[in-house]
Amino acid sequence: MTPALHVFALTPADLALLMVLAGILLLYAEFNRPGTILLGACGALVLMLGIARLLPLTFSPIAAVAALAAVCLLLIEIHFSWRGLHKVSVTLATLTLIVALRFVVAQTTGVHWMVASTTGAIFCVVTYTLGRIALVAAQNKRLPGPARHGAEPSRIPLRCGLLRSTR
Repeated sequence: MTPALHVFALTPADLALLMVLAGILLLYAEFNRPGTILLGACGALVLMLGIARLLPLTFSPIAAVAALAAVCLLLIEIHFSWRGLHKVSVTLATLTLIVALRFVVAQTTGVHWMVASTTGAIFCVVTYTLGRIALVAAQNKRLPGPARHGAEPSRIPLRCGLLRSTR
């Protein structure tokens, strides 16, 4: 094999990581469109097969803790993004996850940087986007009827007992 082609050869850890990402994305699609049984079933199957391919490999505990910290940072950003963190923790979570995925397998033929960076970036962007959509939808459910659909607050009718008034 020539050195140029050797760079693009995927290791078993690379393939397992890509299978895990594909399974998670299929499960995200199932959660986004409930009732499409095929996406959820295929996602669960691919995720389990990817995890099964990762199990015989030697894990780095530090990388596992770093990956958990990255996911926690991502969830913190999704929940508190309206308080002005300005996506700093998403960037930090993405970089932490990329480094954790690169060193998650403690072997010399571990995950390549290209696979780790692509997988980490896709996971963080998709998770952040879907989390923000879910948070905005949950916040919109708390608003009164017309305000939920973009009406001005001054045009929202107030009901107090039998009296009706508008602001």
